[in-house]
Amino acid sequence: FGGQHSFKVGYELGKIKNTVSQGYVNTGIVTLQYGRDFNFYGVSGSCAAIPNCIGIGRMQRFGTQGVASNKTQSIYFQDQWKPVSNLSLNLGVRLESENLPGFNTGSGNVGVPINLGWGDKIAPRLGASFDPFKDGKTKIFGSFGLFYDRLKFELPRGSFGGDFFRRDYFPILSTNPEYSYYTPARIIGNFTDPVGGGNPSTAGGLSIFQSDFRIPSNLPASTYANLGLPLGAVDPDLKAFRQSEFTVGFQRELNKEFVFSARYTRKNVDHTIEDQANLGFFEAESYIIGNAGEGLAYETRKAAGVVKQTTAQRLYNALEVVLTKRLSNNFYFNANYTLSSLYGNYSGLASSDEVSATTGLGRTSPGVNRFFDYAINGFTATGEKDNGRLASDRPHVFNAFGGYSFDWWKSKTNSTDFSIFTSIMSGTPQTTFVGVVATSIPLSRRGDLGRTETFSQTDFSISHKYKFGRDDRFKIVFDVNFSNLFNENNVIALNTTRYINRNSIAGEDIDPLYDPSNQTLIPILNQVLNGQIGSQLADLENEAGNISVLHGKPSRYQAARNVRFGFRFIF
Repeated sequence: FGGQHSFKVGYELGKIKNTVSQGYVNTGIVTLQYGRDFNFYGVSGSCAAIPNCIGIGRMQRFGTQGVASNKTQSIYFQDQWKPVSNLSLNLGVRLESENLPGFNTGSGNVGVPINLGWGDKIAPRLGASFDPFKDGKTKIFGSFGLFYDRLKFELPRGSFGGDFFRRDYFPILSTNPEYSYYTPARIIGNFTDPVGGGNPSTAGGLSIFQSDFRIPSNLPASTYANLGLPLGAVDPDLKAFRQSEFTVGFQRELNKEFVFSARYTRKNVDHTIEDQANLGFFEAESYIIGNAGEGLAYETRKAAGVVKQTTAQRLYNALEVVLTKRLSNNFYFNANYTLSSLYGNYSGLASSDEVSATTGLGRTSPGVNRFFDYAINGFTATGEKDNGRLASDRPHVFNAFGGYSFDWWKSKTNSTDFSIFTSIMSGTPQTTFVGVVATSIPLSRRGDLGRTETFSQTDFSISHKYKFGRDDRFKIVFDVNFSNLFNENNVIALNTTRYINRNSIAGEDIDPLYDPSNQTLIPILNQVLNGQIGSQLADLENEAGNISVLHGKPSRYQAARNVRFGFRFIF
């Protein structure tokens, strides 16, 4: 067939089952606020209008319960074709199918909520390698591929009925002022927790209002209409999460010991799957599961009057050069430098925008992070697109590692291995975020606080091995590992909170005439998108004592030196 071929074909079957029961769904946490009115919790109603009311209480129940499983299948075909001796072509295609389970099969949902068939995840893989001098020492290579992600259970657990999150609000009565009286059974009565919540007092409960914060997104459309809620749905034309990747490179063996290589890589997210809120009265939210800025979610928001929306962007470009010394004369090393750019408004399945103030780590909720929840996510507080260098962007990275084996003058029983790894890299962009209504967006632009300082760290290890016994079959190994050998103390994050007394802009701040009983949040969000909240931003800026003295100052530092000692017996 025009040269040499090596064919490969395969089939893969995978199944995941998740059984979960966690939280406090059947108990609850009760909080009592004596002398308070219901507006303390942002709930309409008056304690004075209720006989014997001396305060208000709230019961919260939260958890995840359910059983679900899914199935993934894939088939692939590949041909490694050598039309001539110094050219290899790798031509292949991979097809996948998968479903994503529902956790709420007993709540009106029937069947599988998301199905991605064989035609939805077609992934071609094209690669080539060329030896121009036919000496086996030089290689020019390139490849292109489409890569699809497997859907994670975080989405169906949170959006398809696995998560349970209810809050009940009730009066504290002068006839029963003690806290022990307010049990879940008395608060809820015989109320059956319908989707969307309601008024448990109609079933003998003390609660006058119950809100449901986890309305499933995959219920029949009639369910939302009956509840008086905006549509929650799964986009029937949902596209799988897809990333395209292109690579081209060069590699040359300089001599028997040294190899030099250079590679350029471009990776781009083509489609991403996220939950996107569809807003109703009283700030009610239902979520559409779809592709950001595309399809059903885009059209629904546009029809509701949203003035502009954006799509997901995560574009990575990198040039890497590497020098490698192969193991000879008891030592080896590798040194590499990468010049790169990570640009966009979407950091991926994990959100580097939602960094915890306590752990310093981003949020790992694939498919249900804060990305694109509201139409203003993807924009700044001045109404401009917030595309820029993402929070994990490091333009310059240098890594080097190597090792040396000391054989104790050809000793057959003792040897000591030394290894070292050092890394020097650019700091990461730091961005001031501001809360707007119920989400957070960049105040002015990504990276407005500059970058953290250059990060550097060196790790070092020593391993001594002693052999004994017949044929040296037994070994005793002593290990010492140094992490951050020089005890460097680089700043790895800055304090990005600028306003302390009032760090967010609520709907009533933007529009004092806003009435949630007959208005959705969309007019409020449109003011942000149109860049019309300058005066509110100025108020935040000019309020006495409102600007934090810690803003822009270091908040987290590199971990201190760590030394570990180890002992191993090998037989």
